[in-house]
Order: sequence, then C-alpha cells, then structure tokens
Amino acid sequence: FTVSAFMVVRREPYFLDPKEYWTGTNAFPMNYYVPLKLVAFYCLEIGFYIQAIPYLCFVETRRKDWAETFAHHIVTLGLLYYSFYCNFTRPGLIVTLIHDVSDIFLEAAKLARYAEDQNWAFYLFVAFTITWIITRVCIYPYLFIHRFLVDPITMVAQPYGIDPPPHYSFFGTLFILLYCLHLYWTYLIVMVIVPTPSSTVLVTG
Repeated sequence: FTVSAFMVVRREPYFLDPKEYWTGTNAFPMNYYVPLKLVAFYCLEIGFYIQAIPYLCFVETRRKDWAETFAHHIVTLGLLYYSFYCNFTRPGLIVTLIHDVSDIFLEAAKLARYAEDQNWAFYLFVAFTITWIITRVCIYPYLFIHRFLVDPITMVAQPYGIDPPPHYSFFGTLFILLYCLHLYWTYLIVMVIVPTPSSTVLVTG
C-alpha cells in the first residue's frame, strides 16, 4: 500500500505542498479531475478495510485494544468512502500514505518475533515507534489537520461564496477523532519500550 500510494503521488504537485489539494476546484464537493491511478488506489485501500473489519470481528484474537482497533477501521473506512464521494481524494491519498509508512516496521517486527529473533524484533519496534511518532503524531496534525482546517475555507469557501458544511465539519471531526486514537496508541507503544528498553519486546500479533 505504501509503495502504491507513493507511485501514484510522487510526481503530483500536492505531494509536498498541501495547498495544492484544493487547486482547480471551486465547489464542495471538489469538482477537479481524478486520474484513473488514484481511483484504482482507492479501490485497493477500500477493499482492504472491507475485509479487515469482519476479519477483526470473527477471526483475529481479541486483544486489549480491540475496541480501539475496530473504531480505527470504521473511521478509516468512513473517511475513504466519504472522501471519494466528496472528491477529497488528494488529501485522502496523502493521509493514507502517512499512515501506512510506520506499519512496514510493525509488521517486520512481528515477523522477527515469530522467527524468535528478539534483537531484530526490538530494533524494528523502535524504528516503528520513531516513524509512528514522526508521521502520525507530528506530520499528520501539523501538515494535514492544520491545513485542512484553514485552506478549504480561505482557498475555496470564501473566494467562491460556498458554505463548507456538512462535508468540511464531518471530515474535520473524523480527522481529529483519528488523531486522538493516535495519541492513545502512542502512549501504549512508548510504554512497551520505556520501562525495560533492554528487555524482550512483546509485539502484539
């Protein structure tokens, strides 16, 4: 998913400039053109979460953060569907890319633990923690939530006399809810490392 998102967005102007999310539109929902590669990525991502929810409910072992994980999947699927409906596909792609990067190290840490290589499990879990904090705790709110709360108003709503709710309010609420879940999980992740940094890391899964 990370590679797919990067391949879709790597040459797009909005990859490094959040203001470009809104370039070319004068309405809510967004009325700019969506290329086929972006549609294909949305289909791929939505398909994953459609199967992830029943898998979490009926197959996967229920852990301490089951309810939070279930809420995360529901919020994410809702964001994906609604962002496609409203054509908020550019910011939707970037949010997905930001969130998927740290998962690479988490899954690698799980594999190392299954292989009973505790040293690599620890190092990979530390790498996961670092990338998680950088992408989900720092980049996500500063470059995305902040820009989302400001730019659609100043660049679309005010210049074209548009009343942004309900789409703007709905997205803002879900983005902030998702960030609250990130902070909760960050606390749990850090607690795995901080008390006994030299001990065996228990990567859930």
